Amino acid sequence: MSRINLGSKGHLEFDGLDFVTVGDRRVPRSITAHLYGQGVTPDLEIQIDVVEGVPRCESLTLRRSAGGQEIRSKDLRAVRIEDWVNQFVAECSDPFEVQGSTIIATHHARSATTADIRNAERARKRRPARKIEREFLERVATIYRDHFDDRPIIAIEKAFGVERRTASWYVQLCRSDEHQLLPKTSGGKKKA
Repeated sequence: MSRINLGSKGHLEFDGLDFVTVGDRRVPRSITAHLYGQGVTPDLEIQIDVVEGVPRCESLTLRRSAGGQEIRSKDLRAVRIEDWVNQFVAECSDPFEVQGSTIIATHHARSATTADIRNAERARKRRPARKIEREFLERVATIYRDHFDDRPIIAIEKAFGVERRTASWYVQLCRSDEHQLLPKTSGGKKKA
């Protein structure tokens, strides 16, 4: 098990032999961050795993630190999950390059730089595109028809828990030449 000390703030643990490629970095497949509350704030443990090529927070545990107070709402508000995941991934990851059949990683024995953190953030935002299946669009078209006279976009928005622009995009897909589940419009409502 490899360990990176974060001074009095805590430490990071990961398997130093189990790395995956995320963007242009070698990232441990699993990272556990231990942050010490030192009696003032709760101790915090964050489990970060690379899932489908993206580092994600899989679990978060708050514990009352030794001699500390109970866990309160303000302690939860202070948790900056995305910032910490980006920082911890940057701390544990290394840039690499491929030369022929050899992977050359440059291990750094330093704190993560702003550029390292930005690279980790960019890698986390590279999520796979959601594939829209025909069966899903058939459900969208059915809801649209059922609510044709009573704000169908809002009905789709509520049915799938998405924003209005996403619901509108689903309807556009239903109307596309590829799917043809709803008739195309030209300015106003047409019969579904």
